[in-house]
Amino acid sequence: MDKENCKYWDKCYQKNPAHIAKYNHPSKTNDSPDEAGQSSPKKQSTSPNSRKRHHDESPKTSPSKQEDKIQSDQTREEMDITEEYNEVMKNLEGKNFLEIYERRVKLSAKAEYLELLKTNEFIRYKFLVEMPNDFYEFWEFCKTISSETPENAFSSVGLKLVGPFDFLAGKFHKHIFMNQYHRGECAFLNVAFVSNLRDYIRHWRFFYDPAEFQTVFVKEKSSVHYGYWRDSPQDKENLLIARNETAKGCEFDFVAGNLFEALNYFLDNDFAKNPFNQASIKKIKKGMEDFLVGKSFGTLQETKKVRDKQVVAKTFHKCGIVVPYDRKTQLGYRTLMESDATIKKYLKMLETGDNLDVVMEKLQPIISAASIAADECDFGAGLELGIDLFCSGHTNLHDIVRSLLIPAYSLLKRPQFIAISKAHMDPERKAMI
Repeated sequence: MDKENCKYWDKCYQKNPAHIAKYNHPSKTNDSPDEAGQSSPKKQSTSPNSRKRHHDESPKTSPSKQEDKIQSDQTREEMDITEEYNEVMKNLEGKNFLEIYERRVKLSAKAEYLELLKTNEFIRYKFLVEMPNDFYEFWEFCKTISSETPENAFSSVGLKLVGPFDFLAGKFHKHIFMNQYHRGECAFLNVAFVSNLRDYIRHWRFFYDPAEFQTVFVKEKSSVHYGYWRDSPQDKENLLIARNETAKGCEFDFVAGNLFEALNYFLDNDFAKNPFNQASIKKIKKGMEDFLVGKSFGTLQETKKVRDKQVVAKTFHKCGIVVPYDRKTQLGYRTLMESDATIKKYLKMLETGDNLDVVMEKLQPIISAASIAADECDFGAGLELGIDLFCSGHTNLHDIVRSLLIPAYSLLKRPQFIAISKAHMDPERKAMI
């Protein structure tokens, strides 16, 4: 029987014998979408000198000791897996088939995981989004401040790099899995081999974070966090940086057009200045100014101006939604049956003693109207209502939220946001209590 063609074609990162024996890996001339609806792995464009140069090219400076150690540990791990796999294959006789199969699958998964760790494709496969150019440039800037531990470059001002930065810092390369849950926060510490994709998706996601938001900065000892805002999971250029303080509610503010601008905002607005830390601030700002010579990134003013023209409706998180909308035919979005003030009044009833059945009786006509709108190609109505109910913070409405967001994201061709929303609102997620 002819072997199937591997879905990754000749760009497949899987090297284990079982996979190679099962699939063909022919050359491929055209990109084809993968299971997440994205194209086959492409190289990141992140060079300081040119946005078209690949981020993984050899840097002008020698690798840090941290990077050398990560590479050494990974090579040793690959050798261990190969030896273990060969040992399994040598001792087939007299073994239980199911036990052998399970061990081979586990070893295969580990080998694939280690192969994926070698490239920035890890972020796209595990977080379901691609990172913009300023993300990788910002990491290079962090190295100029702390070459050994760039993730701690701003510890002197209480700012922590998290989320996808943990991959660049090598935290996913260690085979120690730990979960830390807080109200509104789920974080990995020294994470690595994890079989459940949802654990990656929830990495440093706070309680009110919608699927469109991805945390990258947190203010230590607080619920203040910054992150990229994407209206579509494929967006990786001209992204806005938003800020939220979970302890104060669901509202987000757009504060920057790139991470360097976001750092400036943090230093000017969220960092408590005093005579003793002025030197640290000046050093960081001067270093950033020197690093950015000859570089250019989208600013808050110009990027937000473009996005504002595309926003079709306000939402409870104050960032609005962007969906394809034809202003001539008015197809793509229609206003909700009730005003924001009325919907908020109904939701307030959940806090004043009324039970869910009473509130649902009020909300049901609005939900039905939004569903009908989706059937008639006005997908934005369901998206708006789903986000508004999510922003209420009432987890007993999450079933309704899912019933609105899943079809909306599906019709809008944003399947990655479906996976992110499901993982975030997982009933078994203890962070959501």
